[in-house]
Amino acid sequence: VVALFIEARRGDRLGLVVFGGGAFLQSPLTLDHTLVRQLVERLQVGMAGEGTAIGDGLGVALKRAKTLPAKSASIILLTDGVSNAGSVNPLKAAKVAADLGIKIHAIGIGSKRAVTVMQPGNILSNLMQRQVEFDEDTLKEIARLTGGTYFNAEDVEGLKDVYAEIDRLERTQEEEDSDLIAEELF
Repeated sequence: VVALFIEARRGDRLGLVVFGGGAFLQSPLTLDHTLVRQLVERLQVGMAGEGTAIGDGLGVALKRAKTLPAKSASIILLTDGVSNAGSVNPLKAAKVAADLGIKIHAIGIGSKRAVTVMQPGNILSNLMQRQVEFDEDTLKEIARLTGGTYFNAEDVEGLKDVYAEIDRLERTQEEEDSDLIAEELF
């Protein structure tokens, strides 16, 4: 779903920040959408450590986005949990984003309802209902503080709808072709 969104954003500079127990820049802002899509396809759960450092992830993204000379900048925050790691408070990071004029569109993957998860063990009895961590209120506040939008996606189809809506919200008119040649230095 994310790869399809990347392809639809022709002409936009895109970057990728990965966060778990910590946060790191997977791709700087670039017009090379093929590279960003390939990096997304290689993402694995746990590659940034255990936990969810939402504030640290936003901090890394803001550090890159604030240097971009653009009419508008936005961050898409996609997370499935509660911020339970890292050193930056997510709401403080959202206030910094608001001060910089950067919108954060927050996508919560999850539900406050119990979900069925697979547990290792006997293949016949490895499904169980369990409540997973999900902090919808914080995600809504992050979006509100920055002028962004909060979305909830409980499944793949819901995520497709969310990305289609963000694509519509963040659509900019393409400027006339110019003789300007941009050279990436990363």
